[in-house]
Amino acid sequence: MQAVYAATRPLWPVLRRISRRLVTSTGQIGRAMIRVAREGYPRKVLEMADINSL
Repeated sequence: MQAVYAATRPLWPVLRRISRRLVTSTGQIGRAMIRVAREGYPRKVLEMADINSL
């Protein structure tokens, strides 16, 4: 699995620019989890666009 990450790493900046709503990082997911735990969120299931907006 590590080889897959290493091989696709150069593509991530391009993917983020092309489709911001579909690509996120583990850091963004972690920050979104903490914010939702502290403040709540109107929906129980968050889509990638929701996570990126937090």
